[in-house]
Amino acid sequence: MKKTIWINVLIIFLLFCAGRLVAQNDTRNYQNLMDRGNISNQAMNLVTHSRKSIPGILRKIDQQKITNLQLYFVSKHDPNLSYVYMPKRLKKLPMTSGRFFVKSDFQSPIPFVVLGQTVAAQTAYKPQSQSYYQLRQNYYSVIGVTGLNNTKNLNQHVFISTSPKQHDHTQLRNFQIIVDGEILHYPKQLQQLKKAFKARQIYRINNHLNPKSQTWWNRWGQTLIYLGIIALLVLSLTTLLQVPTVRAVKISALRGDLLTDYQLENWFKFLLTQIVVFVAAGGLIFWRLQLLSWNYLLLYFLALFTLVNLGALIQIFFINFQKGSPK
Repeated sequence: MKKTIWINVLIIFLLFCAGRLVAQNDTRNYQNLMDRGNISNQAMNLVTHSRKSIPGILRKIDQQKITNLQLYFVSKHDPNLSYVYMPKRLKKLPMTSGRFFVKSDFQSPIPFVVLGQTVAAQTAYKPQSQSYYQLRQNYYSVIGVTGLNNTKNLNQHVFISTSPKQHDHTQLRNFQIIVDGEILHYPKQLQQLKKAFKARQIYRINNHLNPKSQTWWNRWGQTLIYLGIIALLVLSLTTLLQVPTVRAVKISALRGDLLTDYQLENWFKFLLTQIVVFVAAGGLIFWRLQLLSWNYLLLYFLALFTLVNLGALIQIFFINFQKGSPK
């Protein structure tokens, strides 16, 4: 009895470790996402040599009612500097102080700045209560500071809001233009945007804010391997749990329906025990860990629970073949 209890406790511990792996993977993926300014893996780059200013092109696409996008104009001269335009849906960043941009900032004639926390500590000018960021001869109001531990790119980045109502001397050819948002799912609008920018091409490529490919395997591969190892350990332990039951069925003199009822009774007891074990592990994870990928973890638990109980069912009823089917 004690052995059974300790094995079930060990299974709960292993399932908790699986939850911790998913939580750590969520944290790592979130940091990677934030480190590239919350730009998705599907984001595209527009290549243009146009001399049109950023506000000038925004006025043009605003007239064409193209709003379901986020635009990042990353300076080729200083890749830690981006002009940002999000007219409809904001992609926010984790703030350490102040606020992130709001929709009205992208219709304002005045640009505002959000600084990475490293830049804010080194370069922000604060004569009184308001901080400013100097870019060439201009001073911009700093409305917030963003950053996380282990997000070097984000902590060193400068985000400046831009809008169709602004006027400056920027030229598109001096920027790497990143397109993100719902527009990526609408090829016709994407081609319309390409035409507006007079872009030679539009394609997915690494950029300074997204310096490495983030495929699904990059995000989940290592975690899946560890989850697979945990699944094998859990299956091995549950197989061990069935040894006394299998031995009892083997030495039983029962045959036919009586044997089947006895086997089903033992399997049902095992099923109820594993429900308690998996629910206990899930409750412990919910209490102690913060997860973003609950759907993946629940799917993993459901698949493993099914395999565990299917394996137990096969173990118990396989004895019928050893004893011989009753005539």
